[in-house]
Amino acid sequence: MTGTTSLVEPAAWDAFVEANELGSYLQRAAWARVKAVNGWSSARVVAGAPRRSGPGSPAPAATAALGVRVRARGPVASTWNAESVDGFTAALRSGLPGRVSHVRIDPEVERDGPLDPAGSLRAILAGAGWRPAPPIQPPSTA
Repeated sequence: MTGTTSLVEPAAWDAFVEANELGSYLQRAAWARVKAVNGWSSARVVAGAPRRSGPGSPAPAATAALGVRVRARGPVASTWNAESVDGFTAALRSGLPGRVSHVRIDPEVERDGPLDPAGSLRAILAGAGWRPAPPIQPPSTA
């Protein structure tokens, strides 16, 4: 793991996820505990140097709670740019425990929306080596 070790503590991790408007309960420590009873494990990855995001609280450039054999939303990022994506990608490549065959991310970012104007975030992700995958959920239901 890189960045600040204080975010590895569940309470600090959850505070960061809750403070981010794109954070999801699927990134919270409690969700990892729920999935653990089914034999799944999780790893928290913190990428980027801490910066201040609120009243005295450090925030990394990007974080993710990764579940082994679980598909969760994430990563959660303070800023989506080449630097944060590259830092997060490097942290994954060097900081995951054991052998990992693949990592699938599902950031809470709308295609061509405000965080991906004209596909800019998708281009940044592709530049860092990420490839599109088929969707996990159907785009709509009846």
